[in-house]
Amino acid sequence: RPETLPRSAAAGCTLPAVPRCGVCAATTAAAMPRSRSTAAKKAKFMDHKNSKIRAAAVESLGELGGAAAAPYLASIARLTRDEDENVRTSAVDALGMMGEAAAPHVA
Repeated sequence: RPETLPRSAAAGCTLPAVPRCGVCAATTAAAMPRSRSTAAKKAKFMDHKNSKIRAAAVESLGELGGAAAAPYLASIARLTRDEDENVRTSAVDALGMMGEAAAPHVA
C-alpha cells in the first residue's frame, strides 16, 4: 500500500491527501504554476514504464501549453505512436491543446 502524503494547507493546496506514486506526481503537477521548470518536471514522466503515468504526464503538458511546454512537442508527438492506446490518445489531445505550435509535429 502506498504511503499517503497529507495535503499542504500552508501552501494553499486544496487537494486531498494522496498516495505517493508516479500517477499522483504527474497529475498533481497540473496544479503547479506555468513555467519551464514545471514543464521539465512533468516531461520526465513521459518515459515512465507505467502507461498511466505517461498518459498523465503528456496530458498535463498539453494543459500547460505555451512556451513552457514547447520544447517537449517532439516528445509529445512521439507518444502518439506509444504502445498504449490511452497514452496515444492523451498525446493527440495534448497536441490539440497546444494549437498552432504543434502543427509542425503533426503528420
